[in-house]
Amino acid sequence: MTPDAGRMPVVALHVHTRYSDGTGTPAEVRAAAAQAGIDVVWITDHDTLAARDDPAVGWRDGRLLLVGAEVTTRAGHLLVLGAPSLTDAGRDGVETARAYRARGAAVFAAHPADRGNRLLGFGPYPWTAGRDALTGLEAWNHLSQWGAARDGLGRLLVRGRRPEAGTRCPDPAALALWDAWSREGPMAAVAGVDAHGIRLGRGRWTVAVLPYAAAFRTVWTQVVLDRPLSGRVADDEQHLTAAVARGRALLVAGSGGRATGFQYEAEGPDGPAPMGSTVPWRPGLTLVARAPTAVEWVWVADGRPVSSERGRASRFVVAHPGVYRVAAGRLGPRGVLPWVYANAIRVVEPSAPG
Repeated sequence: MTPDAGRMPVVALHVHTRYSDGTGTPAEVRAAAAQAGIDVVWITDHDTLAARDDPAVGWRDGRLLLVGAEVTTRAGHLLVLGAPSLTDAGRDGVETARAYRARGAAVFAAHPADRGNRLLGFGPYPWTAGRDALTGLEAWNHLSQWGAARDGLGRLLVRGRRPEAGTRCPDPAALALWDAWSREGPMAAVAGVDAHGIRLGRGRWTVAVLPYAAAFRTVWTQVVLDRPLSGRVADDEQHLTAAVARGRALLVAGSGGRATGFQYEAEGPDGPAPMGSTVPWRPGLTLVARAPTAVEWVWVADGRPVSSERGRASRFVVAHPGVYRVAAGRLGPRGVLPWVYANAIRVVEPSAPG
């Protein structure tokens, strides 16, 4: 892993293996990650941590495989990261989330606005318990959005050759949840691949619809760390878990490439505050975003686009408290392609609690 990747690793989050309903082994997942240029893979099999005992997990050849879980509750699915073990906390969604949070895990509502696809036998599996006890939500889920299109089998197979189809930006319904929940308190967001290595058919007569390497090029969570990864699995898992829990992460369309060098912070009388922070409003408070290349910036306040401009950097003067996030689109010959969605900075009244 390069020094830059060590500070801003590209993470393929929400990945399934043969230990639950995926088709690949952790070793095959690792090989696919190498093909796609992924730095960290976070395996989240359904209701099991069995992959932790697999010899392919951990650091190998500059690439890290971690194991969390996708936990089933009556309210939907939870991505649980950094848990020492799975708990029998019951299947109530809020109770389960609260139990994992108490044990130091980060807990995200998986595909919270999922609509399912009957043709593929998907769901729907939305999150129905609201924001209580959550660390955050999966504001961008590749498989959920890819599978939501109501195509026939032929179109579905064609779209299997274009994994990015229908997923070039987060689901507006998931973004609306993120914006609404953030107004009530801190709410981190991640992008999940939800990779299963899907194959259709039986026996020898099967076709790969979304092979791991192709899925890994669709959406990423690029984590912004305050120090490089150490090469020690337990330490790095804790470091990454804490960063995503604090909202120190970018949701990135893989078609636009790595967002290394992207910055988003608040500048004001109290000093700088990074992405994911809650800061008090004061006159002169300014939000600053920078990208490694010229982009189209869109500023969003309390869920509404309020300003846009083009360039390598953008500044937004905050006139009043609210939840502020910024998105950047790649400029190309065919227009602007969505690329990076930054976690929000919450601006509160000076006397308000964080």
